Amino acid sequence: MRIYGDASESGRASITNGPPEPAPPGAAGSHPTKAGTCFPPKSVSIAKEVTLEFPDDLTTGGICTVMEVSPTADNLCEVYERVGTGQGNTCPASIANRFCRGMVDRPFPFGKSAPDFCPTLEPKANQFIDRHALHDRSNSALGKDHPKPCDFTCDQDYYLAPPNSTTIGRFSIRYSLKREKHDGGYLTRAIATKTAREQPSSSQEQGGEGKAGPPR
Repeated sequence: MRIYGDASESGRASITNGPPEPAPPGAAGSHPTKAGTCFPPKSVSIAKEVTLEFPDDLTTGGICTVMEVSPTADNLCEVYERVGTGQGNTCPASIANRFCRGMVDRPFPFGKSAPDFCPTLEPKANQFIDRHALHDRSNSALGKDHPKPCDFTCDQDYYLAPPNSTTIGRFSIRYSLKREKHDGGYLTRAIATKTAREQPSSSQEQGGEGKAGPPR
């Protein structure tokens, strides 16, 4: 989801890469065409994961993941994401809708570290960093009207830009939220778990629903 931006700067909460005014997924001209100039990977998997905490925030918690594509080559095609709300949510719909936002029109950079967001990770040439984090400096996701713990899921697809337009991996990020008392108010702690969903066939097209959001 994102490795650029900070929810505390914009008043938004974070899950983690994208432009302030993204085009809708699959929009014409939203991705550069690199026909014949790049090698298309066929799958993506989780290579490493670390836990995140934001001690100054009222909503805090998440993970940084290193994602690895396969097979690899010197000139890999760019990988994008599509994110939407998953199934089996016990949190209010407003929370899931707020946080299950992704990016479009900006690829994940292969082999690039993210010292401001995931400083302990050093991806290889066929890997990229993806952060899944809920953090909001000013607001607790679970306030006075939501005393009980709850869960929600964001579904994420990684896909290649046209002309390949192939989905290479599907994942779910499950967030478990718990409210705590803090300085006369509340804070929300989140635990994030990322797992693979059923993988698509190599011929599957890039269509479908998803959300893109501003930097978190």
